[in-house]
Amino acid sequence: MIIKYFLGSLLLVLMSGCMSPKPKLVETYPTWFEQSLSDSDIYYYAVADGKNREDAIASALNQIASKISISIKSKFTSNTVVDNNSYAKSSQMDVSNTVEKIHFNNYVVLHEKRLKNVYLISLKVNKTELAQSLENKIRSRFTNISNSLNMHYKNSVLKLRNYTKILNSLKSLKKQIYILSSVNKRVSVKKYLMQLSEIRDIILKFRDSVTFHIQGSSNKYTKALYEFITSKGYKINKRHALIRLQISVTKKRIHVLGYKVIKGIVVLRVIGKHNASVLGEKRLLLGGKSISNFTQADEFMLNSFKAKLETNKILSGLLGI
Repeated sequence: MIIKYFLGSLLLVLMSGCMSPKPKLVETYPTWFEQSLSDSDIYYYAVADGKNREDAIASALNQIASKISISIKSKFTSNTVVDNNSYAKSSQMDVSNTVEKIHFNNYVVLHEKRLKNVYLISLKVNKTELAQSLENKIRSRFTNISNSLNMHYKNSVLKLRNYTKILNSLKSLKKQIYILSSVNKRVSVKKYLMQLSEIRDIILKFRDSVTFHIQGSSNKYTKALYEFITSKGYKINKRHALIRLQISVTKKRIHVLGYKVIKGIVVLRVIGKHNASVLGEKRLLLGGKSISNFTQADEFMLNSFKAKLETNKILSGLLGI
């Protein structure tokens, strides 16, 4: 009896040992991840995690971009795009943000480790190489701008369109110069800021000389276009206009389910100064409806045209304004 009891107890102990779960292995983060390096005069350092290697590298470079943005006291949100095939040390990565695209060249991965659900990365970016890349890009942009300013334009419309495009790009160029100054404080950016100011003065001087003349079949629509152009700081001069605009409006009145409806087409044309050639054209399908009368429907269509001038940038494609 005692032997049976002993054997039964031994069997229960053995069974309970087989049924008890195996101890789980606890994944630990490496020391290099928990105790990241501080930035030096030569390198930016960053550690990050991600769902995979690409995501971890992007996150680490975003951290460096954020450090730079803080140093120039600018707020921006970074969104890094990683090329799946570019992991060599000579690869290039763009971090897109609302300030400017920062090109990280020759980043070096110091450590990496795959855990069960996360990928860990540690990397560094050479400040001197980054500054050189930024400065080369700034010089290239200034060269392209200079070429655009000095080229011969067939007409004032093309010149205005291109000059406005350049003017709009100067803000991002200025931010890029400040980023360069932040990355390498030994680089003198005064010359770049002076050059940028000179370019701005050239463009504003030309824009100030641009005058318009508007011809139209509808006084209301001609007036709306006139008010829009003058609100942008341009002048109207019938005799000596550099740019001539034509606006034509056709309307059709119909009744639909008790409504008075007006369907219309507004055509904007840019006409050459020395001949009647059409340099550009924009056609708009507009309309308005009213339960009361066609006069009110006509006003709604006019208001729709004014709204499109402001929000849809109708003249941006034609003139760059």
